Amino acid sequence: MSGISNASNAAVPTYRCDGSAQPADGAGEKGQGGKTHHGGKKHHGGTKGHGGKNGHGGKNGHGGKKDHGGKKDHGGKKDHGGKKDHGGKKGQLRGKVAAARKAWATKYGVNRETMPDLAPVSSASAAQKSAATALLTATESATAKYTNISTAETAGYDLPKSLAKAERKHPRVAKAIAAIDAGQKSQNGRMPMLHVANPANREDGKVLDPAAPETLMYEYTGPHTWKLIGVMYTAKECFPKAPPDPGGPITRWHYHPNSGGRGLMMHVFFVPGNDLARAYAAKMS
Repeated sequence: MSGISNASNAAVPTYRCDGSAQPADGAGEKGQGGKTHHGGKKHHGGTKGHGGKNGHGGKNGHGGKKDHGGKKDHGGKKDHGGKKDHGGKKGQLRGKVAAARKAWATKYGVNRETMPDLAPVSSASAAQKSAATALLTATESATAKYTNISTAETAGYDLPKSLAKAERKHPRVAKAIAAIDAGQKSQNGRMPMLHVANPANREDGKVLDPAAPETLMYEYTGPHTWKLIGVMYTAKECFPKAPPDPGGPITRWHYHPNSGGRGLMMHVFFVPGNDLARAYAAKMS
């Protein structure tokens, strides 16, 4: 794997897939669609305006050349039996993309089913340990406000919605929660854990950003109480480039072969004493 390292006493950057880093509070030239600056030359639609070339009464206005009975029709060149198809080239393209993503995940990640649970801290360099510690402490600090479920929901982490989805997919979740609410212990001694994703953070162009992790992880301690225990970072936007791994063997990206193996993710658990082996473990222990 490749990436950049970061001293533990320095500001943790927002890592990017090209190996560069932006300050965590930086607001550079990245915009929505290219060279957009906040307050600069950003236009919504370029020279399109009200009353101009595309305004009301201009060339594309009401009463101009565009009409509903002219060249555009629903029985002309565009048809559902010609060049456009819904099961041919598009299906093949999706298959190729899925295969490419799977190859990418396999190249830069480890199999979740076979990886060691605890992160191999002993094989990391001093710089890598320092960088892993910096990422851990920065992440825990930046997300501390999300111990409040309402605050998390306002920021885009919808716990009730995620819980409803989890209960539909895994009926045992609802049963476990009900048992805990009734004062019973869980069968395996572990409390139910819930992944609460923020869709906007999965499309923000950043990776390993402590201020905006893609997913928060909560543990149910009941009744009606959830404890923030960590985050899950994803590297979807790095494809097909190598995702950053500031902590080397500690900050491991993994994939799930049973769900297609096309995505990369990294757990960061908030554990006592900042134990790196358990903080970057495959599962909470």
